[in-house]
Amino acid sequence: MEESLFIVYVKKYLPKLVLRFTSELNDSKTAPTYLHTQYLPQVFSVTGQWDAISEQNQLVSADYVSMDSSLPLKKRGGVSAVGGEIPKTGIEKKLNEKELTNLQTTIAVGADEAQIVRSLFNDTRFVIAAQYERNEATFLEALSTGKAIVTDDNVGADIAVDYGYYAENQFGVSALWSSSSSADPFEDFAKVQDKASGDGNAPGVLFIDDFALKNLVATDAFKDQFAFTNGISGNTRVVPTNEDALRLIGNVLGVTPVLVKRSVRFQKDGVNTNKKPWAEGRLVFAPSGALGSLVYARLAEEAAPVAGVSYQKAANYILVSKFRTNRPSLAEFTTSQARVLPVITNVDQIYTIDTKTVQA
Repeated sequence: MEESLFIVYVKKYLPKLVLRFTSELNDSKTAPTYLHTQYLPQVFSVTGQWDAISEQNQLVSADYVSMDSSLPLKKRGGVSAVGGEIPKTGIEKKLNEKELTNLQTTIAVGADEAQIVRSLFNDTRFVIAAQYERNEATFLEALSTGKAIVTDDNVGADIAVDYGYYAENQFGVSALWSSSSSADPFEDFAKVQDKASGDGNAPGVLFIDDFALKNLVATDAFKDQFAFTNGISGNTRVVPTNEDALRLIGNVLGVTPVLVKRSVRFQKDGVNTNKKPWAEGRLVFAPSGALGSLVYARLAEEAAPVAGVSYQKAANYILVSKFRTNRPSLAEFTTSQARVLPVITNVDQIYTIDTKTVQA
């Protein structure tokens, strides 16, 4: 490996652009947005291992005691733990010999420097965003199912992570919501809220995908509740908009609804495929605030940098590299590597509804 052909530009712009690209990706007001950055604070792992410990430590009341008396001892709840090694992720892009020749010509003719920078660093934003996309896909699959199984959409090592969702906190529906006349989503919601209340929990956020929401607003029970809430009379049931439906859900259930409508593009063997990582038709009731951690570890190359390679860190855990090679032909590479995994820890406070499964 040798240093970039355009090392003057790399030294001048790489640190600034990595910082700018990272800020753009972390901005929740820009598209695409990333839920994992909102619900998973970063945590550094010295050992390179991740673990998720949950405790069934339900609240109980304190006792009234006499002055100078001993305090009553209460038992602790059961503790469960899952964990493993933090996997590595990586991606690279390259400028081939023809593209490098064109860029050299662009510089030689005195083109605008902004144009040169765009051409040279376009891959830098790409490889940083690719890490965010992988984290988002893993987080959405994990949150909706309690597991992250990465196989067919991956080039390299497969992973399978089980976060230990409680079986008793996973529900179906009394009738499929696609059956508008017999389904009663509020009855299904009540089962979850009763279970959460009995556990001493109060979910503050409801994640729902567009599939479940579409079937939800089509049910007679939901349209009747919408009409009652908004003082609408008449024999014709009004179908609420998604925005009105989410507002009604939030008001009736006392939660903040989050509509999950996200696909991630994967490339394998040169073929692009789009995948929705959220389990279709799944609802997740979760506590407000952080749901776990984005756990990351240090890469081996950080402690043993390769001569000639220009490095820059993005978002604390992404190592961006730029370098060139001449085998089999001249090429300039931009890569990103990370050891990172979205980890959900508050599993004792998470409740799910699978709207595609009927449960008596």
